[in-house]
Amino acid sequence: MSVNSTSGHAIITGATSPIGETVLRRLVISGYTVTIAARVLDHARATVGKLDDLSVSDRIAIVECDLASLDSVRSFAAQVDRPWDLLLETATAALSPYRSLTDDGCEWNFGINYLAHFVLAAELWPRAAPEARIITTTSPTASTATLKLYDLRWDHGYRPGRAYASSRLATMIWTAELARRLDEMNSSRTAVLTHPGFIQERPRLGRTTALAERIIGHSAAEGAQTLVSACDPDIPNGSFIVPDGPGQLRGEPTCAQPPAIAQDRDLAGRLWRMSEQLSGVPFLDTYPGVPPQG
Repeated sequence: MSVNSTSGHAIITGATSPIGETVLRRLVISGYTVTIAARVLDHARATVGKLDDLSVSDRIAIVECDLASLDSVRSFAAQVDRPWDLLLETATAALSPYRSLTDDGCEWNFGINYLAHFVLAAELWPRAAPEARIITTTSPTASTATLKLYDLRWDHGYRPGRAYASSRLATMIWTAELARRLDEMNSSRTAVLTHPGFIQERPRLGRTTALAERIIGHSAAEGAQTLVSACDPDIPNGSFIVPDGPGQLRGEPTCAQPPAIAQDRDLAGRLWRMSEQLSGVPFLDTYPGVPPQG
C-alpha cells in the first residue's frame, strides 16, 4: 500500500521526528502540497532542507503551532485558508519523568498527544475536502492502558508511562468514535488509526539494550509505513493499521482489530463531551447522536 499520486493538500504535525520526516518525503513525492504544523520553526526548516533533492520548497508551508497551547492550535488552524485532504496527527509529547501541565492546565501527555489534536481536527473540519481523511497515531501500550476520566490531570499518583499510554488510549477511543460517527452521517470523510510499532532508538543505555531494540523493534522509516499506508484512499474508514509482526511491534503494515475498549461507545461519548468542555471547541455538533449538554 502506498500514497496515491495526487495534487491534494496535506497537513502534518510531528514532521520533524524520524517518522514524520519519512511521511513528509512520501507525501511530497506523491504530489501533495504540505502544511507543517511546527513548534520550532528552525527544526521544521531543517527538515524541509533535507528534501532539497526533490525541489519542493514551493509546495511546503511551515506554520507555527505549539501543541502545548490550545490558543496556538487555534491560531494555526485559522491560518489554513484552503481545503485539505489529509490531516496526519503524528506529533508525540516527549516523555517526562515528572508531571507537568500544558498552558491550558492539562496533563502534558493528554494535552499534547490527544486534546490538542482533537482541537486541531475540530478547528480544521470546516475546511475539510469532501473526501478528507484524518490519520491519528497511537501506541502498542494503549491496549493495556486505562482512561481515568475523573483524573485526567493525574493529580493523584502520576506515573509517566501510564500517563503516556492513557493519552494514546484516548486517541484510539476518539478516532474509533469519529469513524463511527462519520459512517452514521453517511459522510465520505474518513478517520484511520495507526501505530508504528516499537521504534528503535539511538543506543543510549548500552549495547544490550540496543541489541534488544534491534530484535524487538524496527526503524523509524519502517514504522512510518503504517502512516503511509493509512493515506491510501482504498483503506476503509475506521481501519487500524499496525505492523504485522509479533505483538504488532515490527513488520509490514496490516489492518488489525482495535482493542475492545475502543468499541465502548459510552466511554467514547463521555470522552468526546469532556474534550469539548475542556477545550471549549465543539466537534461535529450537528451529529444527531450527540445528547444535549448539561
